[in-house]
Amino acid sequence: MADHKKLTEDLQYDIHIQFPAMRHSGGIIIMWKENILQVDEVLITSQGIHAMVKVLPSNLSWLFSAIYASNYLEDRKTIWKNLINISNSINDSWFVGGDFNEVLKAKDKFGGNYINTNISNLFWNCINQCRIVDLGYKGSKYTWSNKRYKNKTSLILERIDGCFVNNCWINEFPEAFVTHLARTHSDYCPLLVKLNNNTQVVNVKPFWFESMWCSHPTFHTLIRDSFPTHSTLIPSSLRFKNNVINWNKHNFNNIFHKKKRLLARIAGIQKSPNYQFSHFLLNLENTLIEELDSILKNEEDF
Repeated sequence: MADHKKLTEDLQYDIHIQFPAMRHSGGIIIMWKENILQVDEVLITSQGIHAMVKVLPSNLSWLFSAIYASNYLEDRKTIWKNLINISNSINDSWFVGGDFNEVLKAKDKFGGNYINTNISNLFWNCINQCRIVDLGYKGSKYTWSNKRYKNKTSLILERIDGCFVNNCWINEFPEAFVTHLARTHSDYCPLLVKLNNNTQVVNVKPFWFESMWCSHPTFHTLIRDSFPTHSTLIPSSLRFKNNVINWNKHNFNNIFHKKKRLLARIAGIQKSPNYQFSHFLLNLENTLIEELDSILKNEEDF
């Protein structure tokens, strides 16, 4: 995707900054909502976007480096050098995350060739000179797969994505943690970063209009019944809200619950210590992903 503007609009974000896709590289993009995040662009390269961010309404600002490292070693050496230069020029909190395309430890790889310690040591040297530490993770051990499940001798799994921070950032967000979400359609699993461990349940759920409702064959009838000819706006709007909540629960909740359960099962399989050794788990993962595809197709149909 050469320009991510449409993707930003489709995902309902307000603003984005990007390095566009080139050849086989998908590009890099940061998207955000103006009422949640303030972002000031600092530097954009082919392997990283570096920006000062502030999570509103907090006054804390920090440098965010979104990394998409090259498949080529010489290019990766360039991004490592850039990171070292940045570390020597800032006194701010610093978060570095993304796809580094490098395995740091032998235990972070299954299958394929052994890791080249000479190359991994270059990456370690970068991390040490930058004075950053790995935030660790919850969830699956690996972040990338070549997805060759049918022939287990050809299967390769690696942890090449991660999040690193300096001491100043840790002091500001001591409860922050990273979760490896379920890997489904992509070779990679998404990384979810939470700045705190706040699990407080909010009882009042906001109401918002779902565009997929418009494609359902009975939705126009619901609109007609909720807004009768001689009714005023406010009573009709309240009637519509009550009607559509029950209607949505009846027509769509089954899809949402199925999707949630499937994602949880896929994540559980990928987290299993026996994942890479078990034909049963690998085949079950494929079956569940096919079921998820079917669920997502049903969503699109509505």
